[in-house]
Order: sequence, then C-alpha cells, then structure tokens
Amino acid sequence: MRNRVCRMLASLLAIIMISTGIVFANGKKAEASSNVTYKITTYGDESTDYFGYIMTPDVDYKVQALIYIHGNGGIYKEGVSWPERLDEEMTKWIAQGYLEPMVIIVPRANIGDDGNQKGDKMKVFVDEQFEKLYDATATGTISDKIDTSKDVIVSGLSMGGAAALYAGVLFRDKIKNVGALSPANDFKYHWDDVNGWIGKSSNIKFNEESGSHYLLAASETEHDKLHYNVCKKVYSVCGEKYGFKEYYLESGDHDRNLFMKELFYYLYYVQHDVVPSADICTEAAKKPTVLKAAKTYISGACQIFSTLTMNTSNCNGNNLTYTWKRDGQTISGATSKTYKTTTEDAGKIISCEVRDSSCIGYLEGTCSAKIAKYMPPQAPTGLVGHDPSVLYGGDGKITGVDTTMEYATTLDFINAKPCTGTEITGLFAGDYYIRVAETDTQDAGIAKKITLYPGPEPKNTDPVTPAPTNPTTPVTPAPSVTEAPVVTTEPSKGGSFEDLIERLYVVALGRESDPEGKAFWAKEVKTGVRTGGDCAKEFLISPEFLDKNMSTEDFVEVLYSTFFDRASEPEGKAYWVNALKTNTLSKEEVIKCFVNSEEWCNICASYGVKPGATTAKATMPSANATEFASRLYTKCLGREAEEGGLKFWSLSLTNLEVTGTQAAYQFFTSDEFKGFNTSDEEYIERLYETFMGRASDPDGMAFWLKELEDGKTRDDVLYGFADSKEFTEICNTYGIDR
Repeated sequence: MRNRVCRMLASLLAIIMISTGIVFANGKKAEASSNVTYKITTYGDESTDYFGYIMTPDVDYKVQALIYIHGNGGIYKEGVSWPERLDEEMTKWIAQGYLEPMVIIVPRANIGDDGNQKGDKMKVFVDEQFEKLYDATATGTISDKIDTSKDVIVSGLSMGGAAALYAGVLFRDKIKNVGALSPANDFKYHWDDVNGWIGKSSNIKFNEESGSHYLLAASETEHDKLHYNVCKKVYSVCGEKYGFKEYYLESGDHDRNLFMKELFYYLYYVQHDVVPSADICTEAAKKPTVLKAAKTYISGACQIFSTLTMNTSNCNGNNLTYTWKRDGQTISGATSKTYKTTTEDAGKIISCEVRDSSCIGYLEGTCSAKIAKYMPPQAPTGLVGHDPSVLYGGDGKITGVDTTMEYATTLDFINAKPCTGTEITGLFAGDYYIRVAETDTQDAGIAKKITLYPGPEPKNTDPVTPAPTNPTTPVTPAPSVTEAPVVTTEPSKGGSFEDLIERLYVVALGRESDPEGKAFWAKEVKTGVRTGGDCAKEFLISPEFLDKNMSTEDFVEVLYSTFFDRASEPEGKAYWVNALKTNTLSKEEVIKCFVNSEEWCNICASYGVKPGATTAKATMPSANATEFASRLYTKCLGREAEEGGLKFWSLSLTNLEVTGTQAAYQFFTSDEFKGFNTSDEEYIERLYETFMGRASDPDGMAFWLKELEDGKTRDDVLYGFADSKEFTEICNTYGIDR
C-alpha cells in the first residue's frame, strides 16, 4: 500500500509538471535530445553461455543501463539481429526527444532448439548467468558509460518477458524495474504448478522500494489471446500489490514490431514515471527517416586561417545542424556550416558531423589531410660563408642570417640552434644548413646549405684518392664568367629530369602530367631546389593522392612502384603494412624510410637527380656525375680516366660526398697537373674548359690574368670560377653539389 501511495504522489507531480510545461509538454520532452547513434560490441567468452552484446551510445556522459532478454527467436530473427533493431529504434526515439540514451545489454540467452525444453533453458540462463551479468552491469564493469547511481532496467519479450519476471522475483533485493513484453506461458515452474513461482501470491515478492516500475504488455487478439491471458493471470496475482501497468494493444502480431511498441511504452514509463499518451505511441511507432546525402565532403585548404565548408549534396534533411571536431573532440562554438581554422588546429584532423532532429543517423566529413601551418618560406638568400682564417681553425662564420632562422650540421636539424643575430660565428670547416625556424603559425622553411672549407694551405692528394674539403676562400667572379651562357647537359642513362617527373605523375597519381606542373617540378629538381625524395614526398602527400583513399596495402604498393620501380615482395610489404596499421610508423616516416633506401638512390642516380637520402648511398654512379668526372680527366689532365679513378669520383659526386668544386680542386692541385708547369694563360684556359665547358673569351682571359698580376693566387682564381653563377647552374644540371 505504501508503494502505491508513493506512485500516486509521483504521478500527481508528473501531471503538475506536464501542465506547467516545466519539463514536458503534452507528455513529451520539451526539447529533443541530440541525434545519438550506437556502437555495438560484445562481452564475455563466445564459447560459453556468458556472452552477449553491449550497445553503447555516442555520448560523452554516463547513462542508465537496460538488460534486454530476447525470446524463442534468439538473437537473430527476420534477417536482423536484436542489437541492430534496438539501435535503429533507440536512435529514432532519442532523436524524437522521447527517451534519453542508455547502455543496452543483450545477452545471448541459450534457449536451444528443442521444443518444450526452451523454457527450461531460459530458466537455466536466469539461474546461472543472470546475476553475474546484472552485477557487472550495475557496477559499471561491463561498460564505462553506465551511470551506476541509477537503477538497472530489466526487460524481455515473449519467453524473455517471462524470464524478466522470474529474475525480478529471484533477485528482488536488486531489481527495481521489470518489464515483461507479451510474456510466454511455457516457462518452467510457471503459473499453477505445485512448485510454481508465479501462480501463488505467497511466492511473489518483487522489490518494494519506492520508485520501482513494473509493466505487463500483450496483444489481445494474437494466438487466441494466449499472451493476453498470460498477462491477465500475472496481473491478477501481483498487479494490485506491485502496481503493474497493464498495456494491452487492440491488435498486433506477436513479432518485433509489437515488441518495439511495448518496449517504448515501458522505457517511457521508467524514465518519465508516467505512461505515454496514445498520440505519442503512434508517433514513436513510425518508421524512422535516415539522414542521407548523395555526397558529403569538406572543401577548403587544409591549413590554418583557412575557411572550411561542410558540403552535403542532395541531403534529405531540412534543419541541419553542424558540429566541428578536432581529432574527434568537439570544438566549442563551431556549429555553422563553415569553420575557420586556428593555430590550435595545426597538425590535427578536422571533421564535421551533420545531424537533423527529424532524422536518425548523421553525416560526416573529414579533411583530406592534417591542418598545416602556413606554407614554409623559401630557402634563405644572401647567406655568405667565411672559411676559417687558418687551416682547420675554428673562427669560420656565416653572415646574412637573422633571428627568425636556425642552423644545424645535419639536414634533419637534430640539435638545431637558433640564430641570435646577423651572423653565426665560431664555426669549423664542414656543412651547415640554415632555414627559417618553425613558429606557431608557420612551418619550418627550406634549408640552405653553406659549406665552410678548412682554410689556407691544404694538403694535396692524388685525384683517385678520397678528397679533403676545399681550403681557400673564394673571390668574386669576373663579369665575363657570370654572364656566359649556361652549359646544359641532360642525363644520358635513365632519362631526363622531365622523365622522372612524368614517372611520378603516372605511378603516384595515376595520370599523365599537365604541362605547367611538369615544368615546375622539373625545374625544382634541375636547379637543386628540391631533391628527388622531396618531389616524391610532395606527390604522395598531395590532396589529389590523398583523395584516392587508398587502403594501407595499396598505399604500400604505390611506394614500391614510386621509389623502387617494381612490385613489392611479400615479406617487405607485410612489414610496412603492419607498421602503418599498428601506428608504429606514420605515413611520412615510412616515406622517409623509402627515400633513404639504396634502391631509390640508384633510381635517382639513373636520372641524374639528387635522391634526398640522409643515410643510404647509391651503389651505381649517376650518368651525369660520371660525365662530369670524365670531364675533369680530359679537360684538366688531358687524358682518359683510368677505371678505378673514374668510378671513385663518379660515385663520390653521385652520393654528394664531394662537391664539384672539391673534385675540381683536387685535380688542379694534384702532382700530375702541377707536373705540366702550365703558364698563367694555359691555367686559366683549362679552368674555362673544365668549369664552363667552353673556351675562354678575350675579356675574361684579360680579367683573370690581371687578378694574378695583382697578387691573387691560382687557388683564388679557381674559386672565382667555382663561385660563378654559370658553374652553379652547370652543377645543378649534372645533379651534383657545387
């Protein structure tokens, strides 16, 4: 009686709230919940009876839990599983604003397929498995989205409805909410048996705490009123005492559509403590509209301070809402169709969800790449290297820098140091790389390489032995040198620079090049602004390539085709696919590994292009480098190269272990050349032939002779040729460092 009074007071309070519009309007929530979808996973061991499905809503807060027990049809019936059907209906009811999200547990109750013993097996499930499942649900150990402060709801249909009633009696100290949807009457120990549990009021003891909810529901016209009579029988025994709510449909088959109507009625009753009106039940039973669009995508540049637009072509929604996300997390205030990226988005993936309150499901668009900072600036200009004043001294420097820059001794800029003024001092001989440093709004710039040579008085070595670095500070080139025409030498073995670029278009992008694009990239590699590895990487991270949405396996296969010009081998492909799928390596890191391979170095060597590798070296010399080395022998020494010497210098130039200037210096300071005792005119003429690939002009010859007369050394003149614009462009053409 006390429980019933409490229910009457709760109903009265609900009526007051409905009439005043405080929480509900006409029995419906004033505002619809957000459009929620479910993720379906499993629990337990599938080889045992303790196994089932967990339906988790995509919300960022904890919710009430429901244990839902199926009937004789089992988990699968009518071509769809119960979790899938519940997902569809719950998503609709939540979108309509009638119900709040909840975690739903659907056990695979092992009812078997052996006729009259089905009831026995359902009882075994309750006796042996239900309490374990209930405790795991009530404590939240089965899902971290369960609000353990709220009571667990227990419901079932047909045979599962009878099982729910049995569980409510058996575990009455725990269960406060029981719903029986068209319960079956063949449950073991049922109704009027001597040892029965529900046929005698003395055996019926449900939870009597306030706030408990019980419901019996059935069709009045199905199966000769079988389930209707079952409900009447149960209600006559315990309905008055425990406040069971009767729900008898006027018509309906004993099927999933009927069960869904009854489940909605029960869940509404539990969540709102008032039964839904007939109009609400009719609306809730309507077939849901799924939000669809012909095409969904985000347009706009993937970089900061760019405006992104969420596009939904031919969408069936009428009142679309937008939620922008950064790496899956909602961006506060970003709820319009467009979104302007900020510095906080740099390096993140931006996506957008589109929903409609009248439809279930949602549409999603994702940017094709991570948001980039501003495009990096070009390599610094105006930098000048000053060699140490004494051999291998430590007073070298680089001028022309500023405080926006940083420098390092390796191209990967490990242990990079900031530039603190207009020059970098205290430097020893070696290679230095300078670039504009990364900031919050800008990526790091392209690096400029500056080489400092050891200083005066180098130790000469024979041309066929490894060369030391250059020793002398260069002088300003003569006008006749800088203004002379460029000597262009195309690769002779693997193809031209343009051929390599065309290969990248075909292999990476799957199409022929366009004239403007091909000319741009060919110029980049020809002038040394980018290496072959730089170009390949740009193709593989371009929006056009990313829009292909390749599988991991296909992406790795493209890497093999691009960098190795061959198909993958099984072991190698498996290794890279696993590294990407397990996030051991990012795509950028895998590309770097391919760039640093020996095979890629050899591919680039065949085209006369710098590979961009920082670790591996080519095992075959570039045709261009071989031609340049051969030129040193024929033009400087006046003879054909011996096999060992030509191989050494060709491979050293290909792998950028020596520069064109360093190699030429070793030839002109070798004992063999010094043995020629050339005059100043002969010396200068050989410099023209070796460095410029042409004979001298009268003005140029006069200029350099005057330099020697005024006290310049032959080394000074050599470096004047080496530092000319003409020789720089020739080295770029050969694919070697100047």
